Amino acid sequence: MAVEAAITQIAENLDTLTTEQLDEIALVVSKAPPEVKKKFESKINIFGGGLDNYTPVGSTVNVGERRTLVVIGAVLTAMPVIAPRRK
Repeated sequence: MAVEAAITQIAENLDTLTTEQLDEIALVVSKAPPEVKKKFESKINIFGGGLDNYTPVGSTVNVGERRTLVVIGAVLTAMPVIAPRRK
């Protein structure tokens, strides 16, 4: 129950936490057991900003890296394919 209380406290005060505090939370929770991470992810939008150093359950890349990969994928998808000219 202490873990759930801590997660609830974080969720309720997410907007008031500093970048340093969010980084520390992300690093600590990233090292937690999967059941703790699942509870954390169910209460907090990890993609909402500030938790870029957090590595979600079942992932090997953190939120910031995932966000970068999504942007790169979107850019590559949106780029026009240039067909070679025939001579």
